[in-house]
Amino acid sequence: MRILIVDDHEIVFSGIKLIIQNAGEKYALCNCYNGDECVALIKKQEFDLIIMDVNLPDTDTLQLIQLLKIRNPKVKILVFSMSPIEMYAKRFLKLGAFGYLSKQSTSEEFLLAVRTVLNGKKYISDDVAQILADDVAEGRSDNVFSRLTDRELEVLRLFLKGYSGKEIATMTNLHPSTIGSHKSNIFEKLNVKNLIELKELARLYNFE
Repeated sequence: MRILIVDDHEIVFSGIKLIIQNAGEKYALCNCYNGDECVALIKKQEFDLIIMDVNLPDTDTLQLIQLLKIRNPKVKILVFSMSPIEMYAKRFLKLGAFGYLSKQSTSEEFLLAVRTVLNGKKYISDDVAQILADDVAEGRSDNVFSRLTDRELEVLRLFLKGYSGKEIATMTNLHPSTIGSHKSNIFEKLNVKNLIELKELARLYNFE
């Protein structure tokens, strides 16, 4: 089994490698740091599982997953991130990810998720299952960021990371005016007037 880990922190790859070795698994591990490197690697070789973070440098993660699914609809992707489950889990699952796991999970849960996904099944953690159950029961989400589209959410994340509208346009292959429109929509939907208020709202909701 070949596993590709897409994360810009070397310590994450080292930690995953240690967990897998201690469990006695014989997976072949490979790592890269951003979307471009990920795409370059999958063009050269096939992987049984791709484990990726949400926040990758110079990468539109939602677009990356869409691209991976287009190239190989059967590709298994496990999202492994510190980003809030309530903001991202459903979006990535809808895009075709096989699971969304918090980096605060135990080694045992991480191994369970990896083994489950490699066996061709979706992995839904207790936290994700609770969020899905609550949404079904209430018919809505209490998180204000759920009002945003996938593209708006990605643009928001890049703005919060300090990128300019022009830089985001280049990264997402969109026209700067389109980014401007997304920014206006984000401000309107979240009822904020500027980036300062936007950052404060993101802080209150523990948004990364």
